[in-house]
Amino acid sequence: MINVGLASFTAPAAYWAAAGAGLPRRVAARAGWLTALWPLSIYWSGYVQDAQKEYAEARIVHGLIGGTGAPSPQQLLVEDAVYLNGLGEAAGELRRYALDRLRAGETARAEWALAAMDDIYGLLVTVDFPDAITGGLRRTTDMVRGVLERTRGDVTVTLRQQVLEQALTNAEWRMRNAE
Repeated sequence: MINVGLASFTAPAAYWAAAGAGLPRRVAARAGWLTALWPLSIYWSGYVQDAQKEYAEARIVHGLIGGTGAPSPQQLLVEDAVYLNGLGEAAGELRRYALDRLRAGETARAEWALAAMDDIYGLLVTVDFPDAITGGLRRTTDMVRGVLERTRGDVTVTLRQQVLEQALTNAEWRMRNAE
């Protein structure tokens, strides 16, 4: 006999792990038999959606930074609301990436990350459904707006500082050569 309590908890995890890890579809399909138990489980209580959101966030960040683009919700096998929230959380990781690139002197990559964050915000702000459907997407979108504006400020200050440093270097060079 199947332990329904254990099966209801492990069914989504086993299915998503098998499907997301790039294992053959037949392995994911074998884990899929447990999906019949999902209505009896904690699947829709938020725990699984949180884990899927983290998974989507990681895959989105990996795809964007790696240059392959963000995978679709269908590729990740997650619900649309989970995907959109993961996309919003990915903007926070892109901020970290932008700051790391600024510290490394790679301003072009930081500007790229800022543009990607702006694209994410532009998409999220167009989604206008109740929070009960989107799983708190408004709160995530508000977070993205704040993160985007802070990152825009950091990138701008760094770029202007570089211009100032170059102007000071040029002025110093002219003063030395004028003597």
